[in-house]
Amino acid sequence: MKKLFLASAVSALFAAPATVLAQAKPVPVPTLDKVLEASGISVSGYIDAGYTHSDRNQAAFTTRVFDQQNNSFGLNQFGLTVAKQPKEGFGGLVNITVGRDAQFIHSSPEAAPGSMFDVTQAFAQYAGGPLTLIAGKFVTLQGSEVIWSPTNPNISRSILFGAIPFTHTGLRATWAVSDTVSLIAGVNNGWDQLTDANKGKTAELGATLNPIKPLSITVSGYSGQEVSSPALAPVVTFGTRSSLNAVASYTIIDPLSVGLEVLSVSQENFTSLVNGSTMKAKYSG
Repeated sequence: MKKLFLASAVSALFAAPATVLAQAKPVPVPTLDKVLEASGISVSGYIDAGYTHSDRNQAAFTTRVFDQQNNSFGLNQFGLTVAKQPKEGFGGLVNITVGRDAQFIHSSPEAAPGSMFDVTQAFAQYAGGPLTLIAGKFVTLQGSEVIWSPTNPNISRSILFGAIPFTHTGLRATWAVSDTVSLIAGVNNGWDQLTDANKGKTAELGATLNPIKPLSITVSGYSGQEVSSPALAPVVTFGTRSSLNAVASYTIIDPLSVGLEVLSVSQENFTSLVNGSTMKAKYSG
């Protein structure tokens, strides 16, 4: 009986450390993506590089704003976005663009003209029910093309992309009327202006419609006081600039889609460099 008791005690003595070790198994360290997912923060990015070919050997050979190189490899963009945009409550987004394209999208006044670094968006957000408010710097409502390369429908950008604003600094409110209709209104400093060049503000109105799943329609308009004199004019003048833009896109099969864009822009009090006269300038496409 004593031998049996002693054997049981020895077995328990050796089993105890194993039990303790099993219970003390280290907890796995969470990875960065799990931490970000748990916090509701998303991080996304891309690299857009390519080769531009031209039959003409001259600088600035095209009217397309992003295609300014002759027969050259180039880093068009490195884009990075960090965002927390909950369906309810406060959030925000920061988006930077680095590369050759960044030098064409700077807002005024430029801290370093020609810099290949741009804070393209940086805004705070509040969402509550059907209403979403953002305040800061954000991309324009207009155009069928976008700065963010992965969601741009073309490999580069068209002439019309350079005929609209890139970004605005101000306030924007979006009201989701239904799953298929949203209304947008806002006020900002104007076309690509971190600091307003005048006291007048620019108003924006827009609507997005999805009447059927493959079809999306966006209509937007801007109107406000902007600089109306060319860069080399001896006197800076101002006038009302108005733009109206409509975009329709139809997805045939993913990822194939077709689109249509109509743009009309007018500038009051445009000053001529030839004789200094003023006129109402217009362009459309």
